[in-house]
Amino acid sequence: MKASHYKQKSDSINQKTSSRKSITEIVQNQGYSIIVLNDAEGAVKKGHTAMLLGSEQEGWTYYSKDGPASWLFPAGASAYTIQTYKSLAEYSADAKRNRYETAIQFRFSDAGIKDQGQQQKMYQTVDNTVRKALASNYHVEHRNCMDAVSESLHKLGFNPGSYEQSEYEKLMGKEKDTVSSFIYDGEVFIMNTMPNYRMNKILARNPNAKDISNQI
Repeated sequence: MKASHYKQKSDSINQKTSSRKSITEIVQNQGYSIIVLNDAEGAVKKGHTAMLLGSEQEGWTYYSKDGPASWLFPAGASAYTIQTYKSLAEYSADAKRNRYETAIQFRFSDAGIKDQGQQQKMYQTVDNTVRKALASNYHVEHRNCMDAVSESLHKLGFNPGSYEQSEYEKLMGKEKDTVSSFIYDGEVFIMNTMPNYRMNKILARNPNAKDISNQI
C-alpha cells in the first residue's frame, strides 16, 4: 500500500463493480473495525475524511465532521453526520457515500484486542471519542474532519497520522503551544493538519492496515 496513492475517482465505481469481492467474505468473523474513508477531492482538494465503526455482526455507524454549521464562518459550531447501517453492503449501496475512493480497515484484533468482551468495551470508548470530536467546534485548520478520525485511531492504539512537531513548524511556522498536541511512540503530533496529508501519513505509518477501497 503506497502512502501517496489515491485511486482516481473516475475509475472508482468501475473498479468496485468489476473487481468487488464479497463484502461479507472480507469482514466476516473479524470482529470490530474502524474503516477510514477519504475523499481526496473534497474541501477544495484538501480532502475530506470520515469513518465507519462496527462489525458485520453488529452493524456499522458512519461518522463525518462535515464542516462549520454556517459556511459564512470558517470556525464555530460543527455540522456533522452520524448514520447507522446494518451491514457494509447496505452502506455501499447508499449513493450519498459514493464520494470516498479510499477505504482502509483497522481491525481491533490487530491492535491486540481479541476478546469479544474487550472489543465491545473498546467499541464504546471509540464511539464516545468520535462523538465528542464531532460535536466539538469546527475550524478548517485547527479542528477539521480528520481530527475525529485521528483521535479514534489513537484511542485504539494505531498511529493517528498527524504532523510531527518539526514538520509542522517548518511548513506552517507555528509555535507548539498555539495548537493541541499529544505524544505517541515518543513523537509529538499536532492535530490541525490537512486531511489528505494526514491520510498519507496514516497509510505510511500503519502498513498493516487493510486497503478495502475496491470492496465497499
